[in-house]
Amino acid sequence: MEQSLNTEVNSESDFRARFRNFLLTIIALMLGFGQWNDSKDLAVSIYEAIISNFTHKVEYKTLSQIDVGITKDYLEMLVGKPKVIKTSSLSPEHTFEYIFNDKYLLTAIYKGQRLEGFSVMATVDDFSPEIPFTANQLNSVTLFAISSSSPDSIAADTVNLSYFMETSNLGYSGMFLNRAIGQINYDNSVNYAEKLYDLQQSLIMGTDDEVASLSEELRHLVKPNFYALAAVDGEIINESLLTKYEYQRFY
Repeated sequence: MEQSLNTEVNSESDFRARFRNFLLTIIALMLGFGQWNDSKDLAVSIYEAIISNFTHKVEYKTLSQIDVGITKDYLEMLVGKPKVIKTSSLSPEHTFEYIFNDKYLLTAIYKGQRLEGFSVMATVDDFSPEIPFTANQLNSVTLFAISSSSPDSIAADTVNLSYFMETSNLGYSGMFLNRAIGQINYDNSVNYAEKLYDLQQSLIMGTDDEVASLSEELRHLVKPNFYALAAVDGEIINESLLTKYEYQRFY
């Protein structure tokens, strides 16, 4: 057992050493053909691309630098330009821009050049960035485990796509921003589909008690793969979700 462990450690050390030597060789070659700044940027890009194949550290670090209030130019420097742009029908002064990554979908909500809100939806199961203003990560625990208190509002759908989302105002400690957490499913494959349908119907023509009861049941079942942080209200966050057709067409 001890010999196997030593072999594993030595193999990992050998890999790191070979990888470091490989990068140094690439940098040395680039220095021979271009300026240092260009070569340095290229080296960083190559390094991050390789690391992204094995871990999510690069993506987690990038997402941690996004916050409400930053400029459009700064966000595009971090994550690139959007593939799709839409205008809000509820608030035409706001636009939704969608940046597609292999591991997540980032939606930016702009008012002019200012980022008014953003959402992140994980598109691979093991992608688990930290949910803002919590000690939890996506795809890790249920909504109830994240917060046992009732949210300010909830939303659900089973017609166009399956989702359950709750929104809460973070108050003074969270700069009075709204945080939404939920699970979005574009393939409608959830094990609580019947309860979600019942909730959707109750939101339309049920009583407050029915809505509260079904919501509480779902909060114990749903593990979020989506979060949003915004200075806009929950209705605009809900509106910013891509439809099932749009998601399948553009992703």
